[in-house]
Amino acid sequence: FFENGWGCAYDAYVGELDLMPQEVVFLEPEPDVYEFSPKIQDLVGVRFMIQPPVAGWNFGASAYRGSGSLTGESSSQVDRLVDQYLFWGASLEYLSDRWWLRSEFLAQHENDAFGLDGVYIEPAFMITKHWQAAARYEWMEITVSALKSFVPRSFFEHQSVAVGLNYWINPNFVLKAAYHIANGNRCARPSELAGLIAAFQQGDFEEETNLLSLGVQFSF
Repeated sequence: FFENGWGCAYDAYVGELDLMPQEVVFLEPEPDVYEFSPKIQDLVGVRFMIQPPVAGWNFGASAYRGSGSLTGESSSQVDRLVDQYLFWGASLEYLSDRWWLRSEFLAQHENDAFGLDGVYIEPAFMITKHWQAAARYEWMEITVSALKSFVPRSFFEHQSVAVGLNYWINPNFVLKAAYHIANGNRCARPSELAGLIAAFQQGDFEEETNLLSLGVQFSF
């Protein structure tokens, strides 16, 4: 922290990033499903946070670079995703006794094989000492040049809105309820792959998902 009230924090990291397994549905030349696990190897990243002399505000920027690789079942189209990538993002946060605001943005456009834009905005308000109302909007779009002719467009898009109500029993223990409406199938799709392929063939694929979530969160 500086004498004028501004502060900063920074860090750097190296290693490997294992991502969640992915499934890709191809409609041509015949319907089939491929599963693979992406990795970012030789990863190098940095993060920088700024704290202005206004209580509650934080701003940040981060980036990491690495070589993408795949393990597991794949295909010639999916294998084209093996390349060098640079991801970068920015964030802001405001926390007060009653208002919370968080937002993050992430992008990757250095490589023509894979592009990514994503953002979310999440405000929340403490109605009373225990009850908190929250909302969230998120949007994501992915571009995979090798797959755009084989995979439905909705698999690369995601947009959702959510409203929630939380009950804070104490600062470390909260009960949560939320209702989400999601469009696109990047983050939400049928769990039965056979039914998924059948829907593709019939031209009747559901792109909207409604979700009610109930949960408990605690920290110590």
